[in-house]
Amino acid sequence: MLRAAEEQITFETTVDWHERRKMLKAHFESNVLCEDAIHEIQFGFVKRPCHRSHAFAGDRYEVSNHRYSALCEGNRGFALLNDGLYGLSTDRGEMALTLLRAPLVPDETCDRGKHTFTYALRPFAKPFRASDTVRAGYELNAPVRVLPGACEARTGYAIEGGSVILDYVKPAEDGRGAILRLYESMGETASGTLRLPREKKIFLSAMDEREETFLCQGKELNLTLRPFEIRTLRVTD
Repeated sequence: MLRAAEEQITFETTVDWHERRKMLKAHFESNVLCEDAIHEIQFGFVKRPCHRSHAFAGDRYEVSNHRYSALCEGNRGFALLNDGLYGLSTDRGEMALTLLRAPLVPDETCDRGKHTFTYALRPFAKPFRASDTVRAGYELNAPVRVLPGACEARTGYAIEGGSVILDYVKPAEDGRGAILRLYESMGETASGTLRLPREKKIFLSAMDEREETFLCQGKELNLTLRPFEIRTLRVTD
């Protein structure tokens, strides 16, 4: 599918799988020339060789990723997004997403049955760090849901600024306010502004939510994160 205002080709696939000793992959070839592929992991990404010029690189015939993988030159590249297919191989300018498998060992019923999944090919004519690949990966995995009904307009939590991502907002385990988890997604020092729906007290919290340090009281917070840094905040009335 090609949707209006989307710079990607989206594939929605349904397969009734009953194969033996087979693997189904979706291959995408390009003339992008690079040494390493970028693979998203939780709160960041890793780079892995996308060639087989030495034994160490050749042994990594398949790697795992989360919402995206990308092949990039300095000013262009393309990403392969997915909504739950976490095995992928690369070779020079090619990416191949593993869709289904049919081994006999250790489970001869592996992947048997009907499957529905979505993936997308997303090119960009800019440096990877200037692309919106991370956001596109989130949008594919958590699309906006429209439901019937009516309510008054409200403003939620939002982050403005480059590569800083507001990953989730959840109730605090002890019932005191909400916990926000932010991280830097591109491996570089980045600044952003966190905007709140109304004035609240903001605390810097440990990841286990036990320790906290008061930061400020207000409707917004300017912050700077180091490369791939994870920041946990608690907000209370």
